[in-house]
Amino acid sequence: MPTDARTRISEQTIALMRIKGGGFFACHSAKLDWTERNDIPTAATNGLEFFYNPQFIAGLTDSELRWLIAHEVMHVAMLHSFRRNGRDPLLWNLACDAAINTRITRLGTRIANCVMPKDIAPGAASNMSAEYYYQLLQQPAGDDSEAGDDSEAGDDSEAGDDSDSAQAAATRDLTGDVLDAPEDASEVIAQQAVAQSLTEASQTLPDDLRGELGKSLEPRRIAWELELKRFALQRCKRRSSFRRPNRRHVARGITLPSRSAGREVRDLVVAIDTSGSVSPSAVQTAVDALGEILRTHRNARLTVIQWGTRVCPRVDTLTHRDLPLQVELQRGGGTRVASVYEWIRDNRPTCRGLVVITDGHIFDYPDRAPCPTLWVVYGQTQYIQHPPFGDIVDMECR
Repeated sequence: MPTDARTRISEQTIALMRIKGGGFFACHSAKLDWTERNDIPTAATNGLEFFYNPQFIAGLTDSELRWLIAHEVMHVAMLHSFRRNGRDPLLWNLACDAAINTRITRLGTRIANCVMPKDIAPGAASNMSAEYYYQLLQQPAGDDSEAGDDSEAGDDSEAGDDSDSAQAAATRDLTGDVLDAPEDASEVIAQQAVAQSLTEASQTLPDDLRGELGKSLEPRRIAWELELKRFALQRCKRRSSFRRPNRRHVARGITLPSRSAGREVRDLVVAIDTSGSVSPSAVQTAVDALGEILRTHRNARLTVIQWGTRVCPRVDTLTHRDLPLQVELQRGGGTRVASVYEWIRDNRPTCRGLVVITDGHIFDYPDRAPCPTLWVVYGQTQYIQHPPFGDIVDMECR
């Protein structure tokens, strides 16, 4: 009886563990879902999960399948689904393939007709970034000028019909697509998941590949601010009002409220660590980012508390009328984060989300949280004890 595609993927993921340099790829492949999709001709990833066509998988040898798994994991590890930034999807896919295919040759048999740097342009260097190969693909035929590796992330100039090599490579490429990440996906969380897999399997990776993956995980300056905004907006409510009734059921004599375009950011608590080790400038940087949420969502309301060994008596409820935000810190004391969750249980049982601004020197995490939590951590990123729940972002202070 032939083995189904999903079972073969699991078997070859395990087989990667036994190959030198394959531990990281096996580890991260096992953490993400593999979903069957017949509308995808080969395989693909959106940075959060993998997709595959079972007929395509059935035509691969075990060695080719191991190589394909490593190929898709490498796209995720290099954050390719988050980096297109308006570039041409076809050219970006080819550039991403060229950037990774030479790096995983030791892990299996390359699938026939996969894109290599020489397919992008004659004499193209190996082991360069996707942005480098994308710039080469945009050059007119016959232009041998060097492509820079620091092209602007928002470059969306037209590629036109100038790249014969791009069209030829696209016709032959059988390794799948790099899909854009979902709109509500968090690049920061994707980075941290890859970093965790790197930590778990760091001894199995060659030095050159470990260093290359490390570069892709370097934090971007505004990533934490975007993550903070995403976290807040994911927990907001859409307003409903009878001022404009929903007409869908009027003919049946039923009048329902319609949803307005705006969102209500309510029941969001911000807890500021005011222990003796905190940095006032770092706290103000985080408060400024919260102010931007109030500025762009004028119906938003944030509850701000301060805590050390206990939650301070002063509680601030902030709206856009309080801009620019200035929070007077109640400094001093130790650190007991359990007091924050005790305060929420007693005073804000309907809390939809908690943002904790801290330097990470915390020892008493509860086993579980009563609400979704985002840890905004500044200073040293090596936490004394890693939070057992919630999302974490490392804050870069201005």
